[in-house]
Amino acid sequence: CSSDLNLAHLPVLADWHPPSTCSFAMASHGRNTFLVPCALILVAFIYGAWQLVAKAAMADGTSPYLFVFYRAFFGALVMFGMMYLSPALRTRPDRPFDLPVEMHAGLHSDGGKFMLLGVLMTVNIGAGIMAVARLPAITCAMLQLSVPMVAAAMSIALGVEPFSVNKIISLAISATGAMIVVAYRGSDTVSGSTHEQQLLGLFFVCWNIIGGSSYTVFQKRTELLDRYAPTFVVGMSFLIASMFLSIPAALSAGLDGAAWRLGDDSVSLMALAYAVLLTTATNYPIMAWANKESTPSMVTGFQTLQPVTTAVLDYFFYDIVITAGQSVGGFAIVAGLLCNVSVQNKQSENENLNPSLKSKAPHMLLK
Repeated sequence: CSSDLNLAHLPVLADWHPPSTCSFAMASHGRNTFLVPCALILVAFIYGAWQLVAKAAMADGTSPYLFVFYRAFFGALVMFGMMYLSPALRTRPDRPFDLPVEMHAGLHSDGGKFMLLGVLMTVNIGAGIMAVARLPAITCAMLQLSVPMVAAAMSIALGVEPFSVNKIISLAISATGAMIVVAYRGSDTVSGSTHEQQLLGLFFVCWNIIGGSSYTVFQKRTELLDRYAPTFVVGMSFLIASMFLSIPAALSAGLDGAAWRLGDDSVSLMALAYAVLLTTATNYPIMAWANKESTPSMVTGFQTLQPVTTAVLDYFFYDIVITAGQSVGGFAIVAGLLCNVSVQNKQSENENLNPSLKSKAPHMLLK
């Protein structure tokens, strides 16, 4: 072959240019545009069933303190175990996963940020299980619909995502649809629930909403998802939360072996397995990944699908017919989510074309 070969005589090669970084970014964006909503639908389905599972466990006399501690601790262990088994879940897929080394490096560099997420996770799941133990499921479901609005307000205030009237309207449409689904689901009661217990339950629901919204927003705002794998960030959050939650668990159970075994109750143990494997080790890494690829309002917005999935499960397992009102509400939820996805896609396209739109001023809590 001659070294004087002129590629200009080959029109295909002459016109070929290496794909740019922007091309790869646009291709990745196209895949995520489809994958993120699909993943969040799965999350909503798991959460929809979780409402029924958690209610059954609490009604069976399970200690909420021990239950939430076990959920956080074993959930963290499962997530770290998944990182040992799957290189794709690691921060560095090309290297073996060494948990002590990863934890030391993470806490040394970003200990304060991980601690913040751990505290917010403690408030989120701790207050959530205490609310479920005291309030009707319909009340918890109704109040949970404020999470997307709270998360969107916090996210905009902290500069995590830009303000958008269309986004707020889409979230409001989804929330309204979810309220219709819940309202037509029928009544729900808690046996033996007093007025004082209900007030305490409302107090816990408020903190659950604040903790869950803040966790999602600060998970994005701390930029830990840009430095570590989503599964590692969530695992560390739950591990730190389990340290805090172990205190009320130990105080409530003491040396009672039966209490630590959840009374050897099969319903409680199955509910715990669901909480650890699905609600925690599956849902939270998926939401962290979706949060990394999109925005907190996008992630929390899909929570409005939970009443729909719960209604569908009620139909299949309890023969509770889906009413016309629930169908209308479900349609409104889907319409609002489609609008939200459309707004998010347009914002992502603008950021890909103008990366300076992603710049954020450091918040005082993160300095």
